Amino acid sequence: MNRQESEQLLQCRNLVAGYRIKSGFVHAVDDVSFDLERGGFLGIAGESGCGKSTLAFAIMRLLKDNATIENGSLFFNGTDLVGLREEEMKKIRWVDISMAFQS
Repeated sequence: MNRQESEQLLQCRNLVAGYRIKSGFVHAVDDVSFDLERGGFLGIAGESGCGKSTLAFAIMRLLKDNATIENGSLFFNGTDLVGLREEEMKKIRWVDISMAFQS
């Protein structure tokens, strides 16, 4: 692991998330990629309904009901969040990784 990789706190690669409905799949997050360095900040801005909340809930693995991560990877401190079982995710959610809700 080189110095640049070790400074990456959160890596999102080609994330696709959305909602399963009767007629198919609605993309709310479509092929999103970014890196967040340790000590950095990430702001998500956009119009209502553009996928900001779906992205945040996908990162936190808090998607409910018909929402799902269809593709892509999320690495937090080198741990693959997409591949974690819920029991493992509960150990780091709100302890090592959190989000601030707008309302």
